[in-house]
Amino acid sequence: MAIRPHKRIRQQPGISANELARYLVAGDHAREGIIRRAKEIATAPVIRYRDLRNGLAAYLGDAARPSATLATLELLLQQKADDQSSTGFTREDAQASLEALATFRRFQNQLGGFDFKQPGKWAGALPIEGVAVSVYPDLALTQQSRSSSRYGIALFRLAKGDDQESVNAAGKRTEIAKYVATLAYMQASAHCAPDHVAYPALCMSIDVQNQQIVAASNSQTIRVNNIKAACRQIARAWDAL
Repeated sequence: MAIRPHKRIRQQPGISANELARYLVAGDHAREGIIRRAKEIATAPVIRYRDLRNGLAAYLGDAARPSATLATLELLLQQKADDQSSTGFTREDAQASLEALATFRRFQNQLGGFDFKQPGKWAGALPIEGVAVSVYPDLALTQQSRSSSRYGIALFRLAKGDDQESVNAAGKRTEIAKYVATLAYMQASAHCAPDHVAYPALCMSIDVQNQQIVAASNSQTIRVNNIKAACRQIARAWDAL
């Protein structure tokens, strides 16, 4: 398999939560491409939306949500987009991030009711049927009920849809988000503190481009079984692609 610049091969099966969710709604040909991309580990210079992801997490994780945080983020991205001495990738990523940030500004009021926090140090990937699934939270959420301290995690989806999502795109993105939310719940269940309980409504995918918040449902059995089956397929196909 040809390796693109700034990439190295992942020897053991592993995939991000968002890519696994895409795999679950993709056709056979698209699934092969998803596995091939999962085998390539991006080095720091080619991680898309990194500045935007970190900036949005810092903003939402601050209870005050100061507008200056977004203004500083916008300035940083604009400087990178305009810097002709940087790589084409950096400028392109900064421009795409600026567009996503503008979408987030229109969408952020929908997030006002959640008590987001910085997730802190995280335990690691979630092992599912021989595949290490990267479910690294962008934000953590807590909620106190009469009987328990509830806990959840949120993951951003920042990328636009691609050609593989062009048919029934909105429905596909929502289905992807549902699987991401389920993975968030699985990760929260595995790693929440002993005095907390993972709570489906606090485990969510925040799809910025689609301006949509999708939380895990109370009934997870079918989606969890589909996720496990998909991971078994990925593990079997890993060395062959």
